[in-house]
Amino acid sequence: IKFSPRKCTWEAFIKVMEDSHKEDNEEGLSLDSKNYRASPITVIASELSVFLDLKDEGMVSALTDLWDCPEIFDKVTKFSGCEFIERPCVNLFAGTTPAWIHASFDRFSREGGLVSRCIFVFEDKKRKPLAFPRKHMPKDITTLQEKLIRDLIYINRLKGTYCFTPEAEAYEEQRYEAHYYSLINGKANSALGFKDRKQAHIFKTAM
Repeated sequence: IKFSPRKCTWEAFIKVMEDSHKEDNEEGLSLDSKNYRASPITVIASELSVFLDLKDEGMVSALTDLWDCPEIFDKVTKFSGCEFIERPCVNLFAGTTPAWIHASFDRFSREGGLVSRCIFVFEDKKRKPLAFPRKHMPKDITTLQEKLIRDLIYINRLKGTYCFTPEAEAYEEQRYEAHYYSLINGKANSALGFKDRKQAHIFKTAM
């Protein structure tokens, strides 16, 4: 897994992605006898404000564009030349506070752009008041850890294209149509951009 630095300019971020090219069939597995390349990168930021400088319009625009995982992402600069990224895929996990979001994003950025492409997992209080969580670990924690590691290794080796079953396609067609009409018949609000991308969020989360 290729990790991004917690703090870097968007130019440096693109360079890290360019350097992260990997062969999908590096273990001898081929997809339709073709040589596929990808550029996945994972960002883990305990504080979103450290990684994401909202005044850096280049970074915000790049992350917004990369959310769609384009086939090709290229950038040409006067001094660095052409940077060419095949099948970029950004995974961003970050922590922040509602106060920072409220102060940092205006209505335009909340309704569209980068914010509507994020899934916010919110909790306003601790589930349990545990001063020392290690004292409350289950007795079989070691066994659970070993099983989790095996599952992650298996998941990491999965290759190929995701496909829908006929039942899943039929269900999603009905759900999407109902969701569409609920949007056009409802009142506009600050979450409209997110709701408009609900199908993509569902698919990405499922994958």
